[in-house]
Amino acid sequence: MTTLIDATNTPWEMLDDCQETLAAVAIKGTAVFPQVVRTTAKWQPEEAQLLGLAPIAVLRQAGTRQYDLPDDVYGGLLSVNLSVYARHESGVDQHEAMKENLRLLSVAKNALETDPPSDAVAMGGPDSEFHHALEWGEAEPQEDLEPPWTGFAIPLELSYRLATSTSH
Repeated sequence: MTTLIDATNTPWEMLDDCQETLAAVAIKGTAVFPQVVRTTAKWQPEEAQLLGLAPIAVLRQAGTRQYDLPDDVYGGLLSVNLSVYARHESGVDQHEAMKENLRLLSVAKNALETDPPSDAVAMGGPDSEFHHALEWGEAEPQEDLEPPWTGFAIPLELSYRLATSTSH
């Protein structure tokens, strides 16, 4: 017996779309995020990526989960932690640094809401809850960064649909 499967890796393709969207964001012809990094490691952004051009956007895949829907369709949720980092000149007021980070976070959110991953869809989940295509958590400052860096992180869940249980 032959089993047909489709190994599309939808969550990874959605991260590709997010990375491309953030890399394409420009204001007055200048890239907002000259560096957009994707990772699965919690430690990588702070220890390995805060060396290059700033500002930096980091997409960290935090996991996926799947649930059954009616009519042999499956729903999936991709958990991502979006972080934005900025490098500031010495002597910059902390208030101004945080203000800039919140601006960068808003730019990133607006970009992803305007051009979401092609596979992101809003749909009902188990137990009658509803999932938006993109669901944002609460932004938090990254307080463990060494100067001249400051940053904010925000959790994001992307909802997607799988046609079969073998179409991951």
